[in-house]
Amino acid sequence: MSEFTEALAQFDDVWQEIPEDTGENKYADLPDGTYQAYINEVEIGESKKGNRLQMKWDLIAVAPEEFKGRHIFRYSGLESKENLEFLKRDLGRCGLNLEKVSELPNVLPELLDKVVEVQLKTKTKGTESYQNSYINKLLGMKNEGGVELSEGDLPW
Repeated sequence: MSEFTEALAQFDDVWQEIPEDTGENKYADLPDGTYQAYINEVEIGESKKGNRLQMKWDLIAVAPEEFKGRHIFRYSGLESKENLEFLKRDLGRCGLNLEKVSELPNVLPELLDKVVEVQLKTKTKGTESYQNSYINKLLGMKNEGGVELSEGDLPW
């Protein structure tokens, strides 16, 4: 018997409550298609390489059911007119219209829990493949009881 057996025994009940790992990676790319997802987190920062300013979106799928709970990441560049045109379109589709882009850091919390329709498309350039995500439209809001979608936007 190990010297740690007694210390660990106090956690046996909690251990039983933890579900088994299904092996599902909630962060792996989803198949191309249309999803309903809520905006879980948004933040402004530098890219991983630190060479560009961007807005990172973390969305969590609510439909289709088989992908519920999976993460969809979106990165919006903040360095060129073209980047800003895409961002302004996305924010407008989320119901957020700003007078100035400098207001963005202060209004990011307004995006949280909004449910949007997201389109995923994989593109190949040479030997490299990458997946783009596009925000199509605002569908509703996530609330404590689940997700509240507009009548015409129900996925079923």
